[in-house]
Amino acid sequence: MIKTISIYLVSFVFLLIISFKLHELAISGAYPLLRFSLFNIYLFNTIFSFALCTVFLVLSKNEKYKFQIGFLYLVSMVFKLLVFSLVFRKSILVLESISRFESISLLVPIAIFLTAEVYFVSRILRQIS
Repeated sequence: MIKTISIYLVSFVFLLIISFKLHELAISGAYPLLRFSLFNIYLFNTIFSFALCTVFLVLSKNEKYKFQIGFLYLVSMVFKLLVFSLVFRKSILVLESISRFESISLLVPIAIFLTAEVYFVSRILRQIS
């Protein structure tokens, strides 16, 4: 289990570094500055995704929760949205309007880390079956 958690950690940190740098490179100079910290968005997704995958790995070893992980993952998406709203309420949610560019810049890290989460959770589910 330690090896798997280490793989999760390395994968998510790698995703953080590479995707943030590519995203930053893609938007540098071409568009106006973002009114929020892009790095903080990436960092939030990294930490939350790593924590979710680790929790589901631990739960997969427990007979009581073993077959509930798929449903718990769906609930965790709502929880992630709520936590995101709480964490970024002062920097993003107070903005009167968000431009299309800012919206896309918010969605890119979410999509990247959601894809990684789904991959790791699906591997956990496959090991259970």
